[in-house]
Amino acid sequence: MDRKAIGEGFSLLETKKPYWLTRRLVFLGEIPRGISFEEPTPIGTLEGAEGDQGDWIEDDTALAYSAENGVYSITGCSHAGICNVIAYAKKITGKENEYP
Repeated sequence: MDRKAIGEGFSLLETKKPYWLTRRLVFLGEIPRGISFEEPTPIGTLEGAEGDQGDWIEDDTALAYSAENGVYSITGCSHAGICNVIAYAKKITGKENEYP
């Protein structure tokens, strides 16, 4: 399905930045990869006009739920690394020093 077809049935918002869906639930956008032991590795190869390049899945994302007792991450495949996802969720929600 393409963007036009999706847009006919849904409101489509594409963003690389965090986007608050409700006052407690946030779409994280692209997850920064700053934790040294979770160095990214390509999962495959992209063929392009400039030659073959690694597919780094830079658009990996997750959701974060900001609860009163901490933050909960809702992830998919976590290609950015689960520690990077959790660190970014804590940063975006402002719950960097809280644990459930």
